Amino acid sequence: MNDLAITIKIEKEKEYIYKFSKLPILIGRDPDCDLSICHSSIPRKLCSVWIDKQNNTICVEETPNLTNPIHLNNKQLKGGASGKTLNLKVGPVTIFICNSTLLKNTDNIKTKNLTKKIKFNQILLGFSALFAILIAIASSISNPNNQIKKESLPGLVFTIKKREDINIAQARLMISRAAELQNRRPEKISNMIDAIELLDQTIPVLKKHSQNKALTIQNESSLLKQQLKNRYRIESLNLKRNIELDNKPEIKRAASHLLEFLKNSNNNKLKTKLQKLTRL
Repeated sequence: MNDLAITIKIEKEKEYIYKFSKLPILIGRDPDCDLSICHSSIPRKLCSVWIDKQNNTICVEETPNLTNPIHLNNKQLKGGASGKTLNLKVGPVTIFICNSTLLKNTDNIKTKNLTKKIKFNQILLGFSALFAILIAIASSISNPNNQIKKESLPGLVFTIKKREDINIAQARLMISRAAELQNRRPEKISNMIDAIELLDQTIPVLKKHSQNKALTIQNESSLLKQQLKNRYRIESLNLKRNIELDNKPEIKRAASHLLEFLKNSNNNKLKTKLQKLTRL
């Protein structure tokens, strides 16, 4: 089992099928989700889905404290579930997840072998954002004399302080704290970074007690990291575009925003460059 097929069906509307080859994936209404379902009944972050290759099953883990819960086989989902197929329901929205090889009709698959984020009934990037990215790429090629425009900013690297002193009870509190940070302001960069650090620090002790729970937390952390990396990449391109346009207010804003991503980074050289840009 390598690829997942996810069928989205809203009552009285046409169904859509998406195929994912890069896992795990995050489903929700938030634009940063890998599969963003734009419907009022869907929470901002609904659930994580991945494949347990050892047991050859599909696993789903709901986001804690959902205001609109997921139902599986007419029962509220609590603590996740696994199976060869999963038929989830949230309000009028049905989410059917299966191995792509089980699909009888593959003609209406909207996206195949997807490795980037997609949105349901919505464009992933607005035309303005897409235009900004194209301009940034063109600028970096046509102006080789400018170092910042010539060189791409380095990728986002996560530096996690290891902790060997925590026990299972403390790990549970840290996981709860990470969930609280995400629920309070899920779009805030510092909250995402702090949540990642908390989650990653619990994984070693979780592995000693429950491999399944450790895998769940590891997948949750991986999803957060991927979301941050995507946002960082777009902001980096935005900075390069505004340097080309000599738009100082936007250069300062973008540089300041990028510094938020580097909260725990050891790349002092890059931090210094960005700090200089904020003082233009």
